[in-house]
Amino acid sequence: MINILYFVFCLTAQRIGKEIIILEPLTEVSAKDLIYFGTDSGIAVFNKDSKTWSRISSASGLPDNKIHIIGIDEGIIWVVTETSIASADIKLNDWQIHNFTEPITGLTFDEDYVWIAGISGVKAMDKYTENWLEITHNKTNSILSENKVIWMGTDTGIYKFDRRFERLEKVQEAPDIPVTSIINTPTNIWFLSKDEFVSYNKKNNLWSKYPGYSIDDYQILGDSIFILSAGKIIYFDPFTSMWYEYKESGDIAGINGFTINSQNLLVATNNGLYIFNLIEKSRVVYNKKNGLLQDTLFDVYENNDFIFVINDYSIQYFAKKNKIWGIEELYKPIKRTKKLFYYDDSGLHSNLVNDIDIRLQGRTYYYQYVKLYNGEPEYTSFESVNLKLIGEHRSKRLISLYYDDTDKDQILYGFGYRGLENDFFYRMNAGYIPLDFYELNLIPYFSTLGGNAKFKMKNHQLNMAGGQIKSQFRSEFFYGCTYQITDTIFDLEYANNVFYYIFSRPQKIDKGIDTIFIDDQIQSNNGYDTRVNWTIGGITGDFDPLIDGVDYMLDYNQGIIQFLSPRDSDDIIILLYNGNTYIIQADSINNAIENTYLLGNDIIPHTFDLKIIDTAGLVHPLADFGIDNNRDNKVDPEFINYKLGFLRFPSLRPFPPVVYDDSVHIYSLLFTYHSYTAFYNLSYRPVLINSEKVFVDGQLMARGIDYIIDYTSGRVIFIKEGLVTDLSEVEIKYMSVQREGKEMYFGFQPNISINTALNVAPGIGVVQDESLFFCTAQLAKDFSLNKSIKLIPQFSINQDREYGQDYELIANYGILSMNGNYTSFTDNYNAFGMNRKKYGNLSTGGKLDIMLEPATHLRLSGSFIQEYQEDALKNQYQVRYQSVKFYYLNPRLPNGYLLLGRDLLPEYNSKKVQIYLNHNSEFNNINLKLNGFTHTNWQISQDNKSHKLYEYYLGSNLTLPIPVNFDLRLFNTNLYQNIIKEKQENKLRSIINIDFIPGINYVLHYELIKDRFFYEGLNDLSLENFYNNTIFFAPGRWFQRFNFLNWGIGFGQNFNEYLSNLAAPYNPLILTKPFYSNAISTCNHSQNMYLTIQIIPYSKVYIWIKESLIKSGYSYYTLPDLQNKYIDEIRIEYEPENLGLWTIYYMRNRTYSYPAEQLQNLYLEWNKPWSALLHTKIYSNLQYVKDIYGQLPLSNSGIKINSEALFRISKNNFWALNFGWTKEIRYDSGEKYSTIMGTGCNLNLMSFIYFQANYEAIDIFQETPIHNLAAKIIGQF
Repeated sequence: MINILYFVFCLTAQRIGKEIIILEPLTEVSAKDLIYFGTDSGIAVFNKDSKTWSRISSASGLPDNKIHIIGIDEGIIWVVTETSIASADIKLNDWQIHNFTEPITGLTFDEDYVWIAGISGVKAMDKYTENWLEITHNKTNSILSENKVIWMGTDTGIYKFDRRFERLEKVQEAPDIPVTSIINTPTNIWFLSKDEFVSYNKKNNLWSKYPGYSIDDYQILGDSIFILSAGKIIYFDPFTSMWYEYKESGDIAGINGFTINSQNLLVATNNGLYIFNLIEKSRVVYNKKNGLLQDTLFDVYENNDFIFVINDYSIQYFAKKNKIWGIEELYKPIKRTKKLFYYDDSGLHSNLVNDIDIRLQGRTYYYQYVKLYNGEPEYTSFESVNLKLIGEHRSKRLISLYYDDTDKDQILYGFGYRGLENDFFYRMNAGYIPLDFYELNLIPYFSTLGGNAKFKMKNHQLNMAGGQIKSQFRSEFFYGCTYQITDTIFDLEYANNVFYYIFSRPQKIDKGIDTIFIDDQIQSNNGYDTRVNWTIGGITGDFDPLIDGVDYMLDYNQGIIQFLSPRDSDDIIILLYNGNTYIIQADSINNAIENTYLLGNDIIPHTFDLKIIDTAGLVHPLADFGIDNNRDNKVDPEFINYKLGFLRFPSLRPFPPVVYDDSVHIYSLLFTYHSYTAFYNLSYRPVLINSEKVFVDGQLMARGIDYIIDYTSGRVIFIKEGLVTDLSEVEIKYMSVQREGKEMYFGFQPNISINTALNVAPGIGVVQDESLFFCTAQLAKDFSLNKSIKLIPQFSINQDREYGQDYELIANYGILSMNGNYTSFTDNYNAFGMNRKKYGNLSTGGKLDIMLEPATHLRLSGSFIQEYQEDALKNQYQVRYQSVKFYYLNPRLPNGYLLLGRDLLPEYNSKKVQIYLNHNSEFNNINLKLNGFTHTNWQISQDNKSHKLYEYYLGSNLTLPIPVNFDLRLFNTNLYQNIIKEKQENKLRSIINIDFIPGINYVLHYELIKDRFFYEGLNDLSLENFYNNTIFFAPGRWFQRFNFLNWGIGFGQNFNEYLSNLAAPYNPLILTKPFYSNAISTCNHSQNMYLTIQIIPYSKVYIWIKESLIKSGYSYYTLPDLQNKYIDEIRIEYEPENLGLWTIYYMRNRTYSYPAEQLQNLYLEWNKPWSALLHTKIYSNLQYVKDIYGQLPLSNSGIKINSEALFRISKNNFWALNFGWTKEIRYDSGEKYSTIMGTGCNLNLMSFIYFQANYEAIDIFQETPIHNLAAKIIGQF
């Protein structure tokens, strides 16, 4: 089972049954080249870079070797075993066992705490003090942290601990079920029990109940959940909110585990590994006969480079690059007899010093590549080191030195010391480490190159830190789901040699048959398709044909040719149109257009603004140039194409002649516009991992749930649909890596525990010449259940008596909870960017959250935020956000919420109203789900411009007593400015699933999206359509004798179409094909149909047949002509008892475009395992390709025969040989013969030394041979 859940600050993987745990921490700097496999024999760790294995076991410091949960949080790995829990800094491997004797069933993390659940309840460890706090003694089976709420699944129902109010309560509106597991997806949280599944919609606070399934394995793909239950794969479709049996894999016996991604479904069975390509609808099998060493598999995992299959005894891994299976045996940890030098799971040991175990851990390698060609060798080398040198005293005190250059841009090095729990000198670290303070938000948690130390005395602590600051705090602000482009182009920078008139002026033509012929007058550029010494239009030359839709587009309304790449001024250009020739460019003729300027694609129409300025700085009216006839200081829509992004003046030469004749610059075009975007690019990168906080309209978002971030490129993408609207404000705070930073920080902070309720932490810090004194405290008192108070004051002052302060009060009293916060900074207090806001620096601010629950299903929550921000000129700005939300949450009756909000900002005032309603009803086993949402947002700017966003959603889902399900969803969004509609968006989504006839399953997906942009009485319309029909037939469900046959049929289409300057609204309810109009700007259209047949006439024979028809085309200004592509495929696999595995694959591809192409490919393969030590493979590939240029056919063909032998000396030692012969026949160079010889080895020379080498020689007949040699030596400790 592979379960990778994304939290705000962590990755965790947990068992549901007996399956292996797999965790690949892609975002953790210290572990992003590792994959962790939790087994009953400890943790097997695979290094993707060196392709070697290491172990973490009881010999390394784990309590025992039966792994139940693995989690990684801020560079710390946590492991729950059968008897306890342990943790270690990944850089140091300083394993520490935490003293818990009761079984632990759950592990999760948030920003401040590590949370564990078990038989004895829930505990939380403060990451700063490392003290464990009791949350509840109620037995808890599963736990999840998500957006400041800790969800708990117990035998008596669902509980939650709301960290905003420090409040623990049972969720009364949730179905009362005994929860065994919790699964998190971007939109839903799932609570699983033996008989029922319950989902919680995080956006709408909606609870839904479904029948339960036994779970042997599960996978998450977006909001879809796939589970393995009783040998069948069942999945939840978030679009219909229903569970279905997954049909794509057909009927496979003995399924034990699976994994799924957007391309492949991989199934682990008792008979090997099945890989289903979900896009191509094809299948590949791996078993002993074609590479696997063991057939019985329990689970599978895939990433970009490897496939892993697992059973009780081993992990087999397939490198996609060299296509060789390796194996790592899952042996029980072996205790080695201590010698002067010895090697075990925890590394290479030395006992040179009495009572101190010195050990080397990690890996290092050196790689060398040599290419020899024409006697000139080319060398490439690369080395990588990731090593830890650890010294551990027999008392368990430990010191660790590390160096890691896996990421050459962010090399890590340093050391750490860890003492015992009761030692005065408890911990010290040096290297690239973050600053850490107790309850202090007035100073950024900088990344530093330096050190820190922690001293402990009973319940008191002293923390000291110092070093160079290597990061900087940043704040960036974005508006809506658009980005702004501002640019300037000169009058000289028109689109030269891109646009041409067919005639000397604009003139409409009818769509016909056209080809453009080009003579670039460079003889050396002539190719096989060049018409040499050819006469057309009275001109003789060497002409190459260009293809409409590939090399150029025709605007039939104006008679304009648009080349997709600029032509040269010396080119001869002739258009052949409906049998007539038109000279476009020649010696005495030049129809090039000089009045068109390229601005950028996908302009939002009402956002475009243009100013034309001369060299003296004078702004000229647009009407002077003929592009503003109504004199509203806006470009009239007929002169701009917003989709393709060009501006065309009505005059052939809109600027003075010297601009064109003498290249003299006179005018500048200054323009700005907005374009839609799915992502936001941060200005400073790379971003320090886990440092960002993302806010939308003042609300904190959750990483992995609401958005994802690429720390290298600084790109943030919101993954929840509708989260960011056209009127949303997005604020992103983050730390950027700044390795060249030289500023120094020194400081210390004692933490004095007065009693269990009160902690006080004064401190001193020095940054360069600035000295800071700060003091924080925490006072917490629980009086009884849901009667508590918590106060957290913070204060910081510098040597100039400039200060910052922050106070937080959390209180609960029965049905009422509140969280209040007050923050202020004096003018000259240096907060290092922490006080930076949109309109200036924060001077004073406060926030109040209130929640009231007067009855079981009634809830009232409110939020009030007010800030005063001051800019550099001492101008003060007031910012206020306020909202109240009323919930009615009875799942048996219509339920939902009402939200009222009002925001007051310097730029605008805003009012919001949201209403959500939901109702589920059931009658005679007919289930009907209805839900709806409406949202209105008014904004009035300071210049009295108003914006209004109105959107609504209606959804219905009907399930009949027979397996028939119908789902329909409607979305509508309207955007207004000053009561004038600017944009309207409509979406229609529908899914029909019919499965009541045994052996036949029909699924229909339909979606139509219409985006309309209004401006000056006209509108642009964007249409997106997708529909797909799929029918699966399994006649074995009708008659047992037909079990050998399954087939499926699929057909559908999709298109994207953009229409410009429509005078009358066009608003179709349903579309099945693009709309023809003279207003088309672009259209991309495709249709597809396929038939797949699967035949298994005998147990050892598998036949797969697929027929596909694909029609596609792309065009500007008109509907595209669809070009046909036919693909015929057949695959036959035969497994005779002792003769290996035989595979035949034939594919024929016929493309009817220009040039037309015919491709045929025949592949034959024979795999034979002769013994456990010898495996051979012989394969051949015959290919024939014909390209047809009109009457000129050009063909290429080739045959390749290759043999491979793999000799396994042992599991980790093998030697590979291959020998191949190729024959290639090309139309332009004739026959070519070559031989390819190669050899490679993987040798485990010692327990910790590996050698990998590959040699290849390519000998081409009558040409210089090529020799390639690559070698890598690896130390894995």
